[in-house]
Amino acid sequence: MKMKRVGASALVVAWLWGAVALALDGADFAIYDGPGAWDDGVVAFEHFLDWKGVSHERVSYNDVNSVELKDLYKAIFFPGGYAAYYVAYINDAGLQHIRDLVSSGGGYFGTCAGAYFASDSIVWEGDRIDYPLDLFQGLSIGSIHELAPWPSYTMTTLRMNTSDRVCQYEPDTEVMLYYGGQYFVPYEGVSVDVAATWADYHDERAIIHFSYGSGRVLLCGSHPEIEEDSDRDGTDFAQDLDDDGTDWYFLWSAIDWVLGRPISHPKFWINEFHYKNSGTDQGEFVEVVLPDWYAHPENVRLTLYDEGGRSYGSYRISDFDVGSHVEDLQIYYRDIPGLADGPGGLALDCNGELVQFLSDEGTLTAVDGPAAGFRSQDVGVHENADDPPGLSLQEQGDGTEVVDFTWAGPDPQTKGFANGDQGLPVELA
Repeated sequence: MKMKRVGASALVVAWLWGAVALALDGADFAIYDGPGAWDDGVVAFEHFLDWKGVSHERVSYNDVNSVELKDLYKAIFFPGGYAAYYVAYINDAGLQHIRDLVSSGGGYFGTCAGAYFASDSIVWEGDRIDYPLDLFQGLSIGSIHELAPWPSYTMTTLRMNTSDRVCQYEPDTEVMLYYGGQYFVPYEGVSVDVAATWADYHDERAIIHFSYGSGRVLLCGSHPEIEEDSDRDGTDFAQDLDDDGTDWYFLWSAIDWVLGRPISHPKFWINEFHYKNSGTDQGEFVEVVLPDWYAHPENVRLTLYDEGGRSYGSYRISDFDVGSHVEDLQIYYRDIPGLADGPGGLALDCNGELVQFLSDEGTLTAVDGPAAGFRSQDVGVHENADDPPGLSLQEQGDGTEVVDFTWAGPDPQTKGFANGDQGLPVELA
């Protein structure tokens, strides 16, 4: 959302709103909550970050104007709302603090008004207006009447660029909320990566991302933070609409990119493995879960690591056996004799992009392969040399996403099926 002009009475209210700086501790994400910020967008993004496990903190315009953001945060989010208020209240020092955060290796994420604010100029309802932050050298043009004239909103289809790093796990299309957003037109000679286009508006750019100095900028004309037919975003906005799934999977990968992390997805995970038992090890295997709509398991690989962090085997998931199909999840498994007795590591990657790096009996740092330079996450449970054959370590809990589960075991193996205490949805015939 965006507003062109700010009245004097509104300025007084906004000044009272943001005049006192918040007490800052620092976090992964600063979330702008000053004049003009759309409360539903702020709350929804906070709930998303909590779900993903990313720390966050709200900041006022006084904070942005007075604090070196790069010393406290890895990225900043400007939500939808009224970009004219952002321009009115963030002064030259604040603008430079934002630029410094990004150019020094941080990230900027803006939806709708936050994307207008980041642009060199905007065209709003036919009027061109210069904006001062200038992260994006181009125009943000809205509202798009062919989708929904301002101040109306609607669900609309975005065509996802699945060859783009941010969208590599995405289906071909996503249905997202449109609420006064824009399409992006880079100036001549300016290069941006296009993550998605408006399917119902000439395939104009709807989501773009690009480098700024050593950092990263992601701009969305849509609202992927809002879960229209779910209450997990903490808001009741547009509950009568249906987004045909969730946009949070896209947002999960996109925020990985903004934070400079390996780009992952919450429906790609290692689900079960067995590496040790009494006597001679028997039936070592690894089980992996992917979403059933992901059509390229050949692009996903499992790499094995020894305790020194060196890889000693790699397998494409397309070469695994196909197990149960559960809701929108497909289970894959493979017998792999000779898995390291521990400590050992398992890395899952997609097109060379690290998705998950787990280990047992301690952590390790990979020195080669897709996890090179990364430290593993210890699953926190392990198998023993006196365990009988037929046990394994397993993800357990209720849900359909990796964040829903916790490692447990050793428990009886369920190779190719949902784990014993894993409440995946009812299996399909």
